[in-house]
Amino acid sequence: MMMRTDHIQMRRAPPCSEVQITYPGIPRLAPVSEPAILPGIRKKSPMSSAQIIRTSVETVIIPAASREYFLTQPAPNVHCMDDYKIMLAGISRLTPGYFAARAPSYFNLILYCHRGSALVKGVNQTLKIRPGDVMMIPTGSTYSYELSGSRWDIAWAHLIDSPEWNPLFGAEPAIRKAQWAPQVRKIMESYVEEAITRRPDSPQALKLCIQLLVFYLKRELCPAAPEIIAARETLQALWGNVHGNLKHKWTVEELAAAAGLCKTHLHRLCLKLHKTTPMNMVTAMRMEQAAEMLSFTNYTLTMIADGIGYENAFAFSKAFKRYAGISPKEYRSKQDLLKNHII
Repeated sequence: MMMRTDHIQMRRAPPCSEVQITYPGIPRLAPVSEPAILPGIRKKSPMSSAQIIRTSVETVIIPAASREYFLTQPAPNVHCMDDYKIMLAGISRLTPGYFAARAPSYFNLILYCHRGSALVKGVNQTLKIRPGDVMMIPTGSTYSYELSGSRWDIAWAHLIDSPEWNPLFGAEPAIRKAQWAPQVRKIMESYVEEAITRRPDSPQALKLCIQLLVFYLKRELCPAAPEIIAARETLQALWGNVHGNLKHKWTVEELAAAAGLCKTHLHRLCLKLHKTTPMNMVTAMRMEQAAEMLSFTNYTLTMIADGIGYENAFAFSKAFKRYAGISPKEYRSKQDLLKNHII
């Protein structure tokens, strides 16, 4: 990962060599073979030989075919990355010959592997990072990493040595299966796309992207226990099944059987993870589906009731008012007024 350009201002980063920058406007991440760059995202320009960056504490070798897309500050007077102690972040598509070594590192590193693999060498261990993995290296560590295949696609963030981030990292570099890799990559890609638009309100949108990025990075750095992860996956599969068949008259016994659990355990998991009971979850899903149909269709109350598992319009209306505080007709009227106001 290229550490700095003459355009990006990094905090507490040691000086490094100059990098040539070009600015053709490309709306999406370009394939590795394309010599492209995204406005707002900086990379080194194609060169006949590798770019080599050397400082007193690091060496980075970036082959000419590699591409790096850096998330920059939204505007000179908007410092949302600084506010959250993010030194630098981005998406990289790296090719054979890429190498980085730091002795010691002056920032915390979190890195997601999306494609390919790399070898990570520390003082006392050598690790391999594979697709679906996340690597976490605390500040002060001595390490190096390099590709072990033909291409390495990663998303990464350099997090400033600070009380906000330091406690979230272990004492040694670690690699494990990532929980939030797709979300982190999508947020970074959304940042890229928004940066390209350069709308007057883009700084506000980019600030929201950074806030969401920080939210998911902290989720990743503070993972749930394995049994909690397994329970969430079980319930997620169950609710997906229920959502696909809301018309069915679900019972607690059927929900437990569909989840492969006993009733007591299902009830306990729902209280722990959702703060409510299994049947209340079903009711909530039915009401959310009903609200969508009331807002965006002309279905009668009888049709809606039949579609989400109620005997008749009266039973549905009573349940909806108990859940939402207003009747289905009142809800639909409010949504119609809102849509007319927007139009």
